[in-house]
Amino acid sequence: MNQKVALITDSNRTEWNICDHAALQIGAIDVPIYPTMTEQDIQYILNHSESVICFVSNQELLNKVNSIRDQIPSLKEVFTFEKIDGARNWKELFSLNEDSAKVVQSRKDKIKTEDLATIIYTSGTTGLPKGVMLSHTNIASNVENCVDRLPELVKGQARCVSFLPICHIFERMLHYLYIDNCVSVTLTGMD
Repeated sequence: MNQKVALITDSNRTEWNICDHAALQIGAIDVPIYPTMTEQDIQYILNHSESVICFVSNQELLNKVNSIRDQIPSLKEVFTFEKIDGARNWKELFSLNEDSAKVVQSRKDKIKTEDLATIIYTSGTTGLPKGVMLSHTNIASNVENCVDRLPELVKGQARCVSFLPICHIFERMLHYLYIDNCVSVTLTGMD
C-alpha cells in the first residue's frame, strides 16, 4: 500500500490502463510521466515521488530510465510493455495464484476514498515539475459529475477515440468515465 508506481509510455496503450487500474486496486499510487520529459526531469520525479516500480513502453524510454537509474535509490524494478532483450517484461506480473488473489482483495478492502490515488507532475511549468496529489474521491467525483454532461455515454452504445496523452489527468478521467459507462475506446498512436 502507498507504494509509488511510475508509468511512461510513448502512446496511449491498453497496457498503461491495465497497470493504472492494477495499481489503484492495490492501493499503490500512480505517477504518470510524460515521455517527452528530459532524463533530468524524469530523475527528479522518480526521486521526489519515491517510485519503486516504473513501467515504460519501449526501448527509447527504457534507455532514458536506465541512464539515470543508478541515481534513483527507491527504484527497485523497471518493466517494459514491449518485449526487449535483457529487460523485465510486464507480463511477468501476470501469474496470480489463490494466495496473491487474497492479498489483492485484502488491499482493495483497505483503500479509502480519501486515500491518495495519483501524483501528477506538471510538464509545462518553469523550474522543477510540481506534484499534484489527487485522491480517489477527487477523480471519481469528476467522473460522476461528467455523466450528465454526456448523456449518450450512459446508453452503453457510444464509441470514442482516445487521443490526448494518457498521462494527462483529463484523458485518464475520460477513460474512467468510459469504463464506468461501457463505452468502446479506440486508442491512437499505436504502431
